[in-house]
Amino acid sequence: MKTNSFQQQFNEKFNRFFSDVQKEFYSQKTLQVDANIVSLADKYIIEIELPGVKKEDIRITLEDEHLTIQGKKQRKSYENEKLIQVERQQGDFKRMFKINEDIDAQNIKAKFEEGVLYITLQKVQAEKEKETVITIE
Repeated sequence: MKTNSFQQQFNEKFNRFFSDVQKEFYSQKTLQVDANIVSLADKYIIEIELPGVKKEDIRITLEDEHLTIQGKKQRKSYENEKLIQVERQQGDFKRMFKINEDIDAQNIKAKFEEGVLYITLQKVQAEKEKETVITIE
């Protein structure tokens, strides 16, 4: 059965509109990024999965007691592309962690490898108290 010209034009416009709406929806979405927090004797390590994110698209800040990791995950686009199926998420992400007082804020380090961001937070070592002699009256 042949599709008439009107039906064909309607289908093309509908598909183009749906594709544009789908593209807009996925580009405006705020992403949830997964993290692990590991506690060791002398430090904490935060591991955040960021597959497909470039190192230069990540920003880490510490303000007051909040460590903030934010950035953008973008997909490669192609000239004259038409998205047929979109499953990989893209867009902005932001994750905040409240930092305890036992962290050395001047000694936070970050490393990004194989799609995982590792943030190392050194624990402040409490000074060992010197022996105090208590006199007996």
